[in-house]
Amino acid sequence: METRLTIVTELAGAEVSGLIFGHFAEHLGRSIYGGIWLGRGSEGADEKGYNARVKELLRDLGPEVLRWPGGCFGDQYHWEEGVGKNRRVRRNIWWGGYELHEFGTDEFLGYCEEIGAEPYICLNLGTGTVREALDWMEYVLGERPLSYAERRAENGREEPYKVRYWGLGNETWGCGGNMRPEYYADLVRQYSNFIKATFPDVKLVAVGHTTDWNRRFVASLLERPARIDALSVHQYTGAKEDWDEEDYRRCFGSRARKERQISEAWGLITALPGKLKLVVDEWGVWYDTARRENGLLQRGHLKDALSAASDLHLYMRHADKIEMANIAQTVNVLHSVVLAEGPKAKPTPTYFVFKMLKGHKGGRLLPVVPEGERKWPVGEYLYPLPDVVATVKGNEISTSLLNPSEEDIKVELSLSGGDMGSAEAVALVGSDLQAEDVELVPAEVSLEDGRAKLKLGPASLTMVRIERR
Repeated sequence: METRLTIVTELAGAEVSGLIFGHFAEHLGRSIYGGIWLGRGSEGADEKGYNARVKELLRDLGPEVLRWPGGCFGDQYHWEEGVGKNRRVRRNIWWGGYELHEFGTDEFLGYCEEIGAEPYICLNLGTGTVREALDWMEYVLGERPLSYAERRAENGREEPYKVRYWGLGNETWGCGGNMRPEYYADLVRQYSNFIKATFPDVKLVAVGHTTDWNRRFVASLLERPARIDALSVHQYTGAKEDWDEEDYRRCFGSRARKERQISEAWGLITALPGKLKLVVDEWGVWYDTARRENGLLQRGHLKDALSAASDLHLYMRHADKIEMANIAQTVNVLHSVVLAEGPKAKPTPTYFVFKMLKGHKGGRLLPVVPEGERKWPVGEYLYPLPDVVATVKGNEISTSLLNPSEEDIKVELSLSGGDMGSAEAVALVGSDLQAEDVELVPAEVSLEDGRAKLKLGPASLTMVRIERR
């Protein structure tokens, strides 16, 4: 059976923000030390101490945003211990071991500039103060003769950094302080009041959680408002590393829960003044084998790359609501895009999903009307086969087609408003779902009477680029 998909080119919708293809790096396991950072003079490090191979891979990927320093770690992080020459050693209370503070604010922001990522800093609301947050922001954004701007210059950086996004804590309902939403709302009012008075152009992201938490938080802000720009949610997918068929399908069935959380959070924040957006601060597959004892290390497989494609499709479809999404995490931790061991590093299958789907960046969403679409039962949810996102930029239409099933799918693509001048496609494939090594291979596309025909292999992601006449 052939699935016919009509791309409605006359109804271009929301623009897909590049920030949806964001990343997250926490001081945890070998994410920073032994991942992004090796230290000056170490084998495989560049002249600044960054892991040269990891930096090369990330620069080539072009991460749109990098969130740091946490995560749970962020609410025990005191920024002044990580700048200048005299750096303090402190226990990492959440993830074990010691924090040496070799990789601090200047190293992080310098790294973002080197790999082309927009920095996103999570402020410490758990053990920090408003004064500490303002001092940190002055160090990053301030100009001379401000004292912390002078200190930054003494540490080697004359010009202010460019940081738009600042998070108001992390998981304040849990590791970030075990707070009630009403108490957290008071803190958000306090912090945002002073921050926006001092740095009016920054964007502040408040912590969200369950629908009940969000409802109580928003209700408190309706009584007395705060100056925030976005509300965050976290969307992890629990799974077994040694997946069985049921667990594999459940991973894709989790979309129903995630979409419901997005829709309910959006419905709540639209009651607040201003044009707030949602930020998915952390998302990805979290294996049962990833624990504190092993630094939350998990291998990358084709199966979780396909799950990442499914989640990114979801976030792109809600581009009118979601301003940013950051996969957890970047290197060596959870659903990473790079695995590193000393000076050696390699991309995971999910790395190539980002490389492919970033073709949608800056495009406007187009509706896709299916005929003969199959449904894949995943628990109580019927997953569409294929799962499709189409965007348009100028005369180019990018269409990504995800087939997580075990069967081939024949697809015919057509445009409602015009003919196709040309079409080419590339597919992400692997030997099996457990494959750690994958390939991007050309996919055969035939044009017949202004329509594109192709076959989607099992467990594959395909990107089709169409030039319209």
